[in-house]
Amino acid sequence: MAPMWEQYQSWRERRRAQTLVDSLEQWHETCMNVTQTCAQALLDQATVEGDIGEVLDGADRKLYAFRNHMTEARREINRHNPALARRITQVTEDVYRLRNQTARFLIRAQGPHPFAGGRPTEENLRNAYYYKALEETGFQGREIAERLQKDTSDLWDDLQTLLIQAQKALQI
Repeated sequence: MAPMWEQYQSWRERRRAQTLVDSLEQWHETCMNVTQTCAQALLDQATVEGDIGEVLDGADRKLYAFRNHMTEARREINRHNPALARRITQVTEDVYRLRNQTARFLIRAQGPHPFAGGRPTEENLRNAYYYKALEETGFQGREIAERLQKDTSDLWDDLQTLLIQAQKALQI
């Protein structure tokens, strides 16, 4: 009876380790992709000139799976290190804040009627709306993006020990 229970426990630990590794890798990849997409949109005036829906849709599609990865990663990490789990939650919330700030910026940069037929045709007027949007939301979004890139990188470095332990558990 004991060997069967030990096999089950071993299988369960390997499954948890695999879930941890997979969810953390997907979480990190999505964090970096969404942050990069939003940061690029906040830095590139050409993005405002193009189809902003494409940028926002791309970020949103990545975020759909993001919540699942964060939930799985946080649950497994909370078993080992609750402080790291809280940091994952904070970084995840910041990713959503960045996405929302980017959306505000892109919509405001379109001018006073962003959904009523496009941007103004005069370049000086388009530039005025762009710079006003930067002042209202864009600079704050850039700050969030910079901080998020650093926080994500620092957290990923801190997670490496846990990932190595999980990968060792998979080899047992």
